[in-house]
Amino acid sequence: PEFIRSFILQYAMGLSFSKNLFPDIGSVGPIYFILLLFCTRVIYTVTDHLIPDRKDKYLALLGIVTAGYYLGVKGYWLPWSLDAACFCAAFYWLGVLSSEYHILNDVKSYGAMYFFLSCIWAYMIFRGSMELAMREYGEPGLCILGAFAGTLLVYMLSGYIGNRKNILSGFLSLAGSSTLYILVIHTVFRKEIFALTGMICHEGYFGFLIVSILLQTVSGILVSLAVSKIKSINRK
Repeated sequence: PEFIRSFILQYAMGLSFSKNLFPDIGSVGPIYFILLLFCTRVIYTVTDHLIPDRKDKYLALLGIVTAGYYLGVKGYWLPWSLDAACFCAAFYWLGVLSSEYHILNDVKSYGAMYFFLSCIWAYMIFRGSMELAMREYGEPGLCILGAFAGTLLVYMLSGYIGNRKNILSGFLSLAGSSTLYILVIHTVFRKEIFALTGMICHEGYFGFLIVSILLQTVSGILVSLAVSKIKSINRK
């Protein structure tokens, strides 16, 4: 049947959205991001293994990132978000360099980095945020720098929260272990959750985003706890 064929093709292609290419194939929703992460890792790992010379490897990565950027902004969005994965190789590259030069440990040692990184992140958002699904990269160099600063800031905050056992750290720990269920809730019940959130606050307000995220997160945690409870009963 045509419906089954269309469904299989949709998930085989794994598109976030389409533009110039494959306009008749629907989006797989947030699942595209999992495929994007997988492809990004494969791209960097293959490049790293095939080109041992550091200078040549960096030039190749720069070319891959540039190609991914132009494919995206020109509307040539590839299956499994391969064009975006090429661009996102820049972030994976920064992660590798952060580990190599111990940047994560260094930023945790200076409290003033909170202020410095917050300014960079806020400036990037002010100039234009990044939306991978729609290939809206803003200013390429600035969006990469701003995203890197935001990641370091979240890393510092998570370390601070993790070292203090309280309700917030417990909630975030549960949310982290329930990520898959939260993703399922977001994918399957997104419209219903947005409609429920709209009864509480207007869609144009920042509070709408916060409330909808909380509803999806709490729902995913409850499902995760229920599944864990059922599993523990079955073991007995």
